[in-house]
Amino acid sequence: MKTVRRPGPTHRLVHTVKCWPESLDDIGYGRKPFTVRRLDRDYRVGDVLLLREWFGRYGSRWIVCTISCITRQSKDGPKIG
Repeated sequence: MKTVRRPGPTHRLVHTVKCWPESLDDIGYGRKPFTVRRLDRDYRVGDVLLLREWFGRYGSRWIVCTISCITRQSKDGPKIG
């Protein structure tokens, strides 16, 4: 997937990422107000996600959203206690 740098004072990035149809539905209808992603890119608060429907190939639907929060987690999972 491509990451495109947009010019401007904040230098926000637009990240195009694949999204399963079920997750896209839940995000679109407001049942899922967040998404968990692997931190494999330089994601920053304020960047834009272009979520493209993916079911082995691209579908025709997509959603654009803005990153409002990033939570970092170790590879071992969350520490409880």
